[in-house]
Amino acid sequence: MGLLLFASCEKTEKIDNFPLHKSQLVANCYFTPDSCFIFNLSKSLSPIDNATFKSMNSPSAYIRVFENNMLFDSIRFNSVSGNFSGNSSKKPAPGNQYRFECYYPGFPLLSSEDYLPQKAVLINHSVYTNITRTYYVQDTIIYCDFNVNLNIDLDPATAGKYMVIDIGR
Repeated sequence: MGLLLFASCEKTEKIDNFPLHKSQLVANCYFTPDSCFIFNLSKSLSPIDNATFKSMNSPSAYIRVFENNMLFDSIRFNSVSGNFSGNSSKKPAPGNQYRFECYYPGFPLLSSEDYLPQKAVLINHSVYTNITRTYYVQDTIIYCDFNVNLNIDLDPATAGKYMVIDIGR
């Protein structure tokens, strides 16, 4: 005769009293030397908040952009694009400091700053390409191999220098 014994353990956490933090205004900003400032607004959610993400882009808000502490652009909601886009003739320049202030009803003033770094100095570069691809020409199958090997040497980096490598097809 055998004895069969089952045991289990269950631990539950009650989260009814878990603190929900008040939502904060969140601004995402995109800017390059080739475009004007573009902003999207939303609000933060607590980790266990079941609310759905909601864009806060609305004509109720406005954004001011300062370049080196001088007013650069005042931005309002653009209902055609669905975001806040600046004056297309006002593009940020490398080396300048930019600060923005965002006003939205019911939230405290939101402020942040950033800059566009000067261009990095390229000392040396080399590119070797090898990509595998199959394509058809009339009734013939052609196989190709290409390898990509990209080496870039930059001037010694400082805190204000970085680069983005964009490789297009």
